[in-house]
Amino acid sequence: MKRQIGTMVGVSLLSLALLIPLNGCQQTEQTTQHAVPPSENIALGYSWTSSSDGKGFYFYDSYTVLRYCEPGAQTQVSLCEDTNCKHSEDSCTARLIDTPSLLACYGGDLYVTSSEEKNHAVLWKMDPESYQLTQVCDLAPELRRDTYLFSEGTLAHGYAYLNLTRQLAWQGKVVEAPVLVQVNLEDGTAQTLFDGVPFLFLGAGEDRVLVAVDTYDVPPLSQENYLQQEPEGNYYAYLNAYHTEHYSGISEIRAYTPDMTDYQLVTQGTPWYNSTPALTRYGDTVLYAIDHVLYCYDLASGESRTVVEDDTLLDYFILDGQIVYTLGKSSSSARTYYTPLEGGAVCELTPDTEDGSAVFTPQRESRDYIYGQYTGPYSLQDGLLSKEDYFAGRYEDLIPCSEMEAD
Repeated sequence: MKRQIGTMVGVSLLSLALLIPLNGCQQTEQTTQHAVPPSENIALGYSWTSSSDGKGFYFYDSYTVLRYCEPGAQTQVSLCEDTNCKHSEDSCTARLIDTPSLLACYGGDLYVTSSEEKNHAVLWKMDPESYQLTQVCDLAPELRRDTYLFSEGTLAHGYAYLNLTRQLAWQGKVVEAPVLVQVNLEDGTAQTLFDGVPFLFLGAGEDRVLVAVDTYDVPPLSQENYLQQEPEGNYYAYLNAYHTEHYSGISEIRAYTPDMTDYQLVTQGTPWYNSTPALTRYGDTVLYAIDHVLYCYDLASGESRTVVEDDTLLDYFILDGQIVYTLGKSSSSARTYYTPLEGGAVCELTPDTEDGSAVFTPQRESRDYIYGQYTGPYSLQDGLLSKEDYFAGRYEDLIPCSEMEAD
């Protein structure tokens, strides 16, 4: 999906430029062994996350009750110590904070984000054994009339990289600005890495942080210089207008040092960002696409390699150690392929339907199952599909979450 980092734009679909050799790939051979998802670059996602051992999923329901899903047994249980509990009172040990948003399991603990006092963005840590919540950090805007909201987040190498939206009330309007904050998970100290400049966080290793940053035909004024010219103005309102007027259409992929004081330019061009950012990172490996070329980047070594070059690239992600990408002039004519992360044979994935359109979209993975969304009679529904069935094209074996046994 092609987009400016700050603003979604339409996808330009061009002609198919590359035919993919399947090299005699046998799907059933690839899917016999599965690994626990990597322990780094874990996405903070809405509601669902893989457990640390990779056997199942944690999620919270509409009542903010923390639950555990065991896909093999097709069960969902609340993590409450009282078997007679109705989970409707604050005394329930499985109840999370009142306004949870993002959830992830990292380093044996659960992390959850919430909005507190209407405008604060708070990161919490929960011990999955005792269910005790402790506050990691509280991110508050300078003015009470302004608000911080979580949009995405990633946990990697002892830090949380939190994508926030800063909403500022100004002259009867709401001005929004993107913010990237790095939080030390050990002591809760926070550092703002980007504020007001459109970016896309791609991943973090021990030695480098990979970020895509928009570029402009003329540099913006600093906040100090802007306020000298417009003492009563709003700097973020100025940046919003500036981004729209001066965006060059080019983004830079930058590998920053851990302290973010310097960076190396990896590449630049017109970026293509996928529909599920959480699945572009697999441990210290990152996928990104520039000018119709899909790259695989190693955060440990700083090296990248080309996966595929095609001007009909529609989407891409990593699942079960496989790079999965879709090519086609349109969604109805699209074909999806997968190849091992380390390189190797390219296989074609059996389409969901006869016209090639997707009805199951992966969101998270455990060791043996994929959590995703599928098209129900009236709306999107949650479901699970084994990795064996996904790569073999047996979508009829999808397990609706609503039909699982629950306490």
